[in-house]
Amino acid sequence: MLTAELDLGMLTRARLDFDPCGHYGRPDIFRLEVNERERPGATFLRQEAPGEMASSLASRGR
Repeated sequence: MLTAELDLGMLTRARLDFDPCGHYGRPDIFRLEVNERERPGATFLRQEAPGEMASSLASRGR
């Protein structure tokens, strides 16, 4: 028979510290940036015919 005493308060603390991907605690590879510049709420793109898309990209040098 095995018995154990659990402190459920420690579960909440452990979940806050848990990093499933393993990279949030590494400032050498993770950086959060917030862009505060104003941006339009919507952007409308013109629908191009299938042939126009290739010629449009070629004319832009892509």
